[in-house]
Amino acid sequence: MSERSTPERPLEIDASRIDERLTPRELDVLSRMAVGLSNRTIASDLGIEYTTVRGHVQSILEKLGARSRFDAVARAYRSGLVRDPDNGK
Repeated sequence: MSERSTPERPLEIDASRIDERLTPRELDVLSRMAVGLSNRTIASDLGIEYTTVRGHVQSILEKLGARSRFDAVARAYRSGLVRDPDNGK
C-alpha cells in the first residue's frame, strides 16, 4: 500500500530548493497547508497557538508574493519547494 500524505505525515519539503527567506517553522506550516490543513489543525499538530499559525501564514504569503493560501501552495509546488512523495515531484 502506498503511503499518502496525512496530517501526521505532511508533504515533503525539498531541502535542495529551500527558499532561504522561509524559516524552518514557516516551512512546517507550508507543508501542512499543502495537504489542506486548517490553521487550527496546523496549530494543534505543531503544538503552537492558532494566532502564531496565522502569523506564519501571513509571512509565507508575503515572502512568496502570494495572494492566498491556495496561491502560496501552488507557487510552492511550481517552484519545487513542496512535493508529493507519492508522485516523486
